[in-house]
Amino acid sequence: PMTIRFAEITDKGDVIKESELDASTCDCCQTSIAITNDGPIVVYRDRSEEEVRDIYSVKNINGTWEKPNAVHDDGWIINGCPVNGPKVAVNSKNLAVSWFTVSNNHPLVNVSFSKNNGNSFGAPLKVNDHDAIGRVDVAFLNDEEVIVSYMEVDDIGTYLRIKKVSFDGKISEPITISKIDGGRNTGVPQLEIIDSEIFIVWTIFLDGMNQLKSIKLNSKNFIKEIWKWKAKSGNEIVSQLKKLGSSCDWSKERFTMDKGLSEAVTKVFVDLYKKKLIYKDLKLVNWDPVLQTAVSDLEVVQKDVNGKLYFIKYLSLIHI
Repeated sequence: PMTIRFAEITDKGDVIKESELDASTCDCCQTSIAITNDGPIVVYRDRSEEEVRDIYSVKNINGTWEKPNAVHDDGWIINGCPVNGPKVAVNSKNLAVSWFTVSNNHPLVNVSFSKNNGNSFGAPLKVNDHDAIGRVDVAFLNDEEVIVSYMEVDDIGTYLRIKKVSFDGKISEPITISKIDGGRNTGVPQLEIIDSEIFIVWTIFLDGMNQLKSIKLNSKNFIKEIWKWKAKSGNEIVSQLKKLGSSCDWSKERFTMDKGLSEAVTKVFVDLYKKKLIYKDLKLVNWDPVLQTAVSDLEVVQKDVNGKLYFIKYLSLIHI
């Protein structure tokens, strides 16, 4: 089987301190490495005898490599390499790992955070909205937020997108960077953040040749793109509601980031938090109409069921 190994290279080109970190790993998935306050950490896709291919991390502390540990027990069994490795990013003691996996036949892009130099990781947050292809990257925007790039496919096509994800579980609306070929010839898009500017590079296949494309976004561009999304998708939702016959007072329509509204929402949440009526956690929640309470996504068992599709025919009333 394929192994993960580590070595240091001196300024003279000598290879020293070579170590085997894991004796059985996924053959083709790329690995990722970062330097923490404790030392280097390597993140990769493991491979068990049962063909479970989950994401693992292994750290070097004081010159000694520790035992590898799972970032999260996805339990993804696949009899072949998905060619879809993880990415790790570091900011002080904080780490973020993003990766592709499959759970209950649903392809996912996850991100998980660590606040202790990678000794442990929190529950994963789902990033994708549609069927994920993966090819992820992640970078810190600031101490508490990261940008995750990933590929997903919807009813129209395959897209390279980014989202902002925070330690408290908040996930922004997606920004579509480009339509992209879903084949392996496009490789793995790369993401870097330098001086608060977001750089993304990806491969397109044009005229029988691979070509690199790139884009640069800063924080102002990021907010601008969110408003562009709101103008497009938000208006589509309102249009659909109007076609369904909703007779709301549309002059009072509001968006989460509207000035005044976002401040009011923040104030209410802070007041409720101080009164201990709500609490802060990393888990997304759903309202259960039967239990009459909120339940975490981690507590929800996803199950596909056969339903019914009803058509309603409206008859026109003709006055003679």
